[in-house]
Amino acid sequence: MASVGKRVSELTTPAFVLDRIKVEANCSNMLATCAALDLTLRAQTKTHKTVEGTVLQTGGSKRGLVTSTLLEAEFYADHGFDDILYGYPFIPHHLPRVHTLTGRLEKFHVIVDSRLAVDTLTAAPPPPGKTWSVFIKVDCGNKRVGVWWEDESGMELATSLHEAPNITLAGVYVHCGNSYSAPSPADVEGVRDQTIDRLLSWVGSVRTMGVQLPIVGIGSTPCCSKTSP
Repeated sequence: MASVGKRVSELTTPAFVLDRIKVEANCSNMLATCAALDLTLRAQTKTHKTVEGTVLQTGGSKRGLVTSTLLEAEFYADHGFDDILYGYPFIPHHLPRVHTLTGRLEKFHVIVDSRLAVDTLTAAPPPPGKTWSVFIKVDCGNKRVGVWWEDESGMELATSLHEAPNITLAGVYVHCGNSYSAPSPADVEGVRDQTIDRLLSWVGSVRTMGVQLPIVGIGSTPCCSKTSP
């Protein structure tokens, strides 16, 4: 509050400065676009990491966000947010904090992309009355994290999660981060469409094995800026 009423040039740096009107408009437009397409928006918080920004992103519901660190997830849980997805692939070291968040929130989800992660969760008892809520991270071209969309190991992970009594397979999540380096709007659309095609192919293969994927999630800011045909 010490900066209220000051000019930008008078602020002590580094300082986080934004145009609230533009942020509100961007958040409202994205929420409206998803609503028109009958889609649910899960807001990414890693850039701003603020309560105020995430309230705008979630339309005031404080529900449905994805964080990039457990510290962020804990921060938002402390401030009354729920339905939080921890977007970094789960490793055994995370288990105690994931256990706590699963117990304190109505909905807390993790992402997996390895046999070690699946086996760790399968062997670990969740909090009383809860199951581990798990998404599978699939790589459809970003080449960063996730099981490659053509690799059969992803199908095996899906089957294991589906059969584990202490796990709820929430769905699949893909981040088309390779869209950020696309040199033109047409290239962004190309990344988006290729990612969608590959993801739907993977989802179709998994469902033929009798494995349900309630949520199919995909996104990046460039790819969400224009709707797909």
